Amino acid sequence: MNQIEPRRMGRPPKITRDEILDAASQSTAEDLQLTSLARALGISVKTVYYYFPTRRALIDALTDRAVSHMGLPEFDRAKDWRAVLAEDARWHYRLGSSQPGWFFRTAAPRGIGIEMLRQVQARLAALGWTKRDAMMAHLVICNWAIATGEGVYRSYELGGFDVDNIRRHLDDYADPATVDALSLQMSELDLGEVFETGLDIVLNGIEESLVRAKRVSGHSS
Repeated sequence: MNQIEPRRMGRPPKITRDEILDAASQSTAEDLQLTSLARALGISVKTVYYYFPTRRALIDALTDRAVSHMGLPEFDRAKDWRAVLAEDARWHYRLGSSQPGWFFRTAAPRGIGIEMLRQVQARLAALGWTKRDAMMAHLVICNWAIATGEGVYRSYELGGFDVDNIRRHLDDYADPATVDALSLQMSELDLGEVFETGLDIVLNGIEESLVRAKRVSGHSS
């Protein structure tokens, strides 16, 4: 997002903007506080304010940097609507799993979010979709994918999918035999496969609700 940088007064601090962002990226959007960040870096909070006058400015900068590193999918290369939405979903999944909480807590939806929607709508329109259906499909896909990605991040925050760790979190909710069975099953999950299976299910739902519905009613999509 293009923002006017505030005028800075005084001598530049010895720490750089990127060093602050590197440290801040170790926290989630919910946990990030300027005072605790300054303390961890061994600097005064005024130094953080030199670069980022508000907490929101810092979180926006983190999101911008993460998104710029990721780049945008090349939707023009997608041959059909499923490929378009699959790329849309994978991008948002990566964002959710790497930057939990940031997308919806920042101005990103007004910038990169709008650009993503514009590109998805343009490609799907070229494939015969209406803008309304394209927006509907995009919103379903991106919300599901971000939530799924953030769920993966939270799981690793709790210790990951080691059998003993899962067992510790389930112990209070079921009998020992059930806990042992579930812990083993969950530890053997391939999270990438889980995501791709979920994506296939969501895409099938979109096909049933939008694509086939249009065919039955006599409209193309």
